[in-house]
Amino acid sequence: SQKGLLGQAYAIRGLSYMHLIQLYQFTINESGSINTDAPGVPLIYVDADGKTEEEIASAKGRNTVGVVFAQIEADLLKAVENLESGYERPSKNYIDASVANGFLARYYLLSQQWEKAAAAAAKARANYTIMDSSSSGLYDGFVTVNNVEWMWGFAHTTETQTTYASFFSMISNIAPGYAGMGYAPRLIDAKLYSQIPEEDGRKKWFNGPEGDKNQPTAAAQLPYANVKFGHVSDWTDNYMYMRAAEMVLIEAEAYAHLNQGSKAAEVLKVLMNKRQPSWNKATVTVEDVYLQRRIELWGEGFSFYDLKRLNKGIDRSYEGNNHLAGYDIKVDAHDVRWIYQIPLSEIQENKLINAEDQNP
Repeated sequence: SQKGLLGQAYAIRGLSYMHLIQLYQFTINESGSINTDAPGVPLIYVDADGKTEEEIASAKGRNTVGVVFAQIEADLLKAVENLESGYERPSKNYIDASVANGFLARYYLLSQQWEKAAAAAAKARANYTIMDSSSSGLYDGFVTVNNVEWMWGFAHTTETQTTYASFFSMISNIAPGYAGMGYAPRLIDAKLYSQIPEEDGRKKWFNGPEGDKNQPTAAAQLPYANVKFGHVSDWTDNYMYMRAAEMVLIEAEAYAHLNQGSKAAEVLKVLMNKRQPSWNKATVTVEDVYLQRRIELWGEGFSFYDLKRLNKGIDRSYEGNNHLAGYDIKVDAHDVRWIYQIPLSEIQENKLINAEDQNP
């Protein structure tokens, strides 16, 4: 339907700007507040946006974080409105209202609108099930959109798969790609691994410090190697873009930010019951939820953004770390290395952006 197509278009644009603004600016200042007036990214409008020619032209400069945030929210609200108007997607390859609400939950978490983040996340995950640690879902290699927890993904075919230039080539130590052939094995941080209880089903996603000689490749046998991500022989591993566990974590974190620790624990228990049944905290903090995000969403593309929005640096230089020499580094929050340089082509081709607009 027209509304289905329009809703998906708004959703993709909102999601795209949400990624861009986080790559090219600190959306949070050093005190932890929204960096509203900091220069952000261009906004590219079309006639259907109802803007004047002057508005369309002026928006091609570095709009402030506040302006970009407002556009993200507007796009995602329009996405939800259109997709809730009777649209039924043919498969999980497509964005529906639940996914658009998931985008909203991500945005509201980023913009520190905690009540809205909790509400959007709860709405997004309402019709999904959290996979159980005793089921095959948790250990199926994250290769199929048929997983009950997956909300949005892409079911590759032999025509669409990209073999070595693929996510699984990069992330899976089991697949015969860049990771699995030993060029860049993917390992969990030793300190993070030590924080996963033995009775937590997710501990099986990773080797311990002794490695595992029973794994099928040399890379997968390494100490701390991830075996979370598997492999399909013809490279038709499905891509996972959103799942219900993320929504539980967003909702729980939002309540923790609101100092509603008991409510946050109640929500987090929805996930923990399926990962570590003995988990029984009565109250949790933002740090408690953040630890579960790090474990649950490992390798799924969230840590860079989480570190920036929570004003955290990284420290890989601790005693006993398992990082390669030269990569056992410490990078503080708000170090200039956290933001990307504006591409030279943008400075050369965009009349509203010049060399003085470049990031540090």
